[in-house]
Amino acid sequence: MTGKPALAQAQLAANGARGPSMTLRDVAAYIGMSRRWVAERVRRREIPCYRFGTALRFDHEEVRRWTERYWSAPEGRGRDPERVRR
Repeated sequence: MTGKPALAQAQLAANGARGPSMTLRDVAAYIGMSRRWVAERVRRREIPCYRFGTALRFDHEEVRRWTERYWSAPEGRGRDPERVRR
């Protein structure tokens, strides 16, 4: 069965471009968070994604850029790792 999305993905791969190929599970594993956490960020429209009907797909490069912006603490903010006691 060759559908249009599969054909489009094959064409993107042939051209050296990456399409929206990560699933919600892939993104959760990539950033080390739960699927529920990622789904909540999608619901809030915080994380970039593509919808194909009910299916969600994520572009790896967009997720990487998003994590760099999302996880970086502003200057002077965040915890000092030396002061954290366990």
